[in-house]
Amino acid sequence: MLKSSPQEIVFQTESDGKFLEYELHHSRHSLQRSKQRGISNEQIAIVTEYGSCIYGQGLTYYILGKKDVPANLKKQASKFENTIVIIGANGDQIVTCYRNRNPYQWIKHKPKELSRRQAA
Repeated sequence: MLKSSPQEIVFQTESDGKFLEYELHHSRHSLQRSKQRGISNEQIAIVTEYGSCIYGQGLTYYILGKKDVPANLKKQASKFENTIVIIGANGDQIVTCYRNRNPYQWIKHKPKELSRRQAA
């Protein structure tokens, strides 16, 4: 992770021998929830870098399951495993983050689109 402030996370990842820099911004909701749930900006950066990516409902779900934790972080696996980070449609705003014992099952059973409520 390059730098971090309470509202912003900037980190680098390597892809095809090139370094790419990513910047994520917390929404008010995600900032509050990450503090409540004890999920640090470093953990969010690791989940988005190493986790599996699933697209659905116009959102991007990054999931770091038990088997996805990189070898260099195995000693600290309990901090990272089964963490989900949801990124908005714009690709740089964190909607929320949480932990779930079986994260893949929960995401796969979500409907493909968000329900739209009819105004009365």
